[in-house]
Amino acid sequence: MGSDDFNGLAIFPRLIIGPHIRTIKLAYLKDSFSWAGLTAMLRKAVPTDLSSFILAEVNSTLSWSEAESLELLLILRDAKTLDINYMFLTSRAISLIATFPALENLKFSVTEQEMKDYTPSMVGNSFQTITHLAVRSDSDNACQLMLMKIQSRTCRSLELLRTSQDSWNVGKLFLTLQACNMALSLETLRVCSREWLGPKSFNINARALKHLHSFEQLRDLSVDPSSVDLCDNDLLEFVKSLPQLRSLVFFEDYVLNNQPNCTFIGMQHVIQFCPNLQNLTICVDARQIPIFATQPEGE
Repeated sequence: MGSDDFNGLAIFPRLIIGPHIRTIKLAYLKDSFSWAGLTAMLRKAVPTDLSSFILAEVNSTLSWSEAESLELLLILRDAKTLDINYMFLTSRAISLIATFPALENLKFSVTEQEMKDYTPSMVGNSFQTITHLAVRSDSDNACQLMLMKIQSRTCRSLELLRTSQDSWNVGKLFLTLQACNMALSLETLRVCSREWLGPKSFNINARALKHLHSFEQLRDLSVDPSSVDLCDNDLLEFVKSLPQLRSLVFFEDYVLNNQPNCTFIGMQHVIQFCPNLQNLTICVDARQIPIFATQPEGE
């Protein structure tokens, strides 16, 4: 649905949304978009089995009041997928979403102040069905607060997206994941940055990765862009602790005359101790070519 004018459309909601619609996706919303019009339409025509609600390609200057967000979210209470990644939520809105009984996939944006104000409910459901979580923020502190307060035991996929040029401490993020017991369930972990922000990298070193050694379910790890300070032995220690990895991506911005500490030896460690590996992205010093062992036929 590409229109940003819902005032007239709200008069005939049944002509717009049929009873069998499972996904509603709104794209290219502009400053003139009316949240009241959208809410009025959905209140009359939201399908009983609506599974997904997605806001995509939202103008960066578009905003909503807390009252508008709460009114819309109440209508979407039974959704399994809620993608409002471009709209920042207040602590009250987050508290409301935490009670959604079927929510599995959530993408949203948070600020540090709202996460400080957010207090998880001690009664009833609190993100107990979440399996996929994507958080967009300009602050790694906001992400750490969110992780500690949600304390998810069911989340299998986590994506943390930086929206500012501020430095993030991924070591503290990994430590927070360990402290909030996500090692029991997490299979996919991605830390990334908006492309237009430039090459400010996340620093990856042995101390930061040590916090992930107990993540026995982790299959996919990606940090982009990254600045890797690992030697071959560091990489060996890491991959020996996570032999189940299928994808390991440390995407570095190439800098002339900046030689990586890892060599082909480190890359061989990854391949040797992660037999299920399908995707590997890492910079190596290729000046020394090792002797590759001959493998039995078929391996």
